[in-house]
Amino acid sequence: MKGCQSVLIRRGLDWEDVTDKYVVIYGAGQGCIYMMSELQLPNVKYIIDSDERQWGKQLILLDQIYTVHSPELLTELPKEDYYLIISSEKYADEIRVNIDNYVDCEKITICMHQKYLAFSYDSLENLLFYDPRIKKSLLKANWTRKIDHLRYLFISVTKKIFPEKTINCFMSTWSGASKILFCFCVDKIFYSFSIPALYCETSTTLFPHNPDERKKRYQFRKKYNIGNEMTVYEEDTGVLIQFWADSFVDFREECHVESVLKKCYELHQLDYRLEVKHNFGEEMYSAASIILKRVAPWEYEKIKELNYQSKLLFDEIKKIGVKQKICHGDLNCTNVVSWKNDVLLIDWEHMSMSDPLYDVCRFLFHRGIYDSYLNKLSYIKASRQIYASLRHYLSFYYGRICTDEEYYHGYLVMQAIECSEILRSASWASHVEEERYVDLLERLKYREVK
Repeated sequence: MKGCQSVLIRRGLDWEDVTDKYVVIYGAGQGCIYMMSELQLPNVKYIIDSDERQWGKQLILLDQIYTVHSPELLTELPKEDYYLIISSEKYADEIRVNIDNYVDCEKITICMHQKYLAFSYDSLENLLFYDPRIKKSLLKANWTRKIDHLRYLFISVTKKIFPEKTINCFMSTWSGASKILFCFCVDKIFYSFSIPALYCETSTTLFPHNPDERKKRYQFRKKYNIGNEMTVYEEDTGVLIQFWADSFVDFREECHVESVLKKCYELHQLDYRLEVKHNFGEEMYSAASIILKRVAPWEYEKIKELNYQSKLLFDEIKKIGVKQKICHGDLNCTNVVSWKNDVLLIDWEHMSMSDPLYDVCRFLFHRGIYDSYLNKLSYIKASRQIYASLRHYLSFYYGRICTDEEYYHGYLVMQAIECSEILRSASWASHVEEERYVDLLERLKYREVK
């Protein structure tokens, strides 16, 4: 890959350099096609798949023609000459077991998911101009015409923090919708550098960043020391340097879920007031109007119905009269990391005064879908498990058995979150998923606590 110094794969807490090895991709489905276009992987030599129906098929990827092989091919390849990437996160564990039928997994280099793959560069210029992930992020965040300014910001800030130190490695990672994010290394320690998008379009909203609100959040967090455990340097402009915690949390383990709920409760108990409010209802109505422009005309009635049901839910929640609390505002599984044997909440740019159960239910919803994805459950089964476990997790959050009124409040909020997620999905897919839509409408008929 042009400008790339080395290709690295995360192995526990270390990185393995696989620059001189060729690539074998396991999985010839849509994940493979997406990964090749997204990452523009260099030096791909073979594609293999467990499905006999795929064997012998030809794929055209990045102007190259590949023939799909049986996993039996692995027995013929020198183990030290290649590294293997699994293209499907959903079936990664199952695929790893299958690989063991042909070669010893402990003796080959396996990248279980593309998030563990990184391209390193010897200069910031090469990263910004050649890395496929960063180029996509720059485009989304509207930084493509201001790359020189971004370089200046990075250089001026790092000279303050690391005077007379050499930065010898730059790597891209996932930037998200509202910021540019990349990593760099100083004295063998990795840090992340992030800066807000200038103007950002997400799946459901189109918004400019509000500098005044960002400044209020920064000053508030600094004053009360909220979310600063990993921070090395931060400005009220949104420039942020942190220690890089690239440890993903496995939320199939109950202890991690309980740790997040405990941190939520501690956050929500802070008796401070932030002059930034979040109105989830208004955000939903705005989202519906944007999504109507993206879906086919025959989907309009479903979007309008979801919007109507959302309004009923928010009206019902207002009647409960919940006191607004300090909230994270964007709590999902990707905004929780493992750091020094603890789980920490990151990405505080949406922190605001809000209904605390929006934090709790959004996390539980995303955790349930994430868990079902790994365990290969259908959406219907996953959503039913989410609701079935809601009273249990609310009781853990409160530190006691939750009342029927608290459960009812959480149940309404969870339904509002589910409405929101179906709308987001419709925006990406340009249609409403019928199974999810019907299941939600059926559930909306029964709101009383039994």
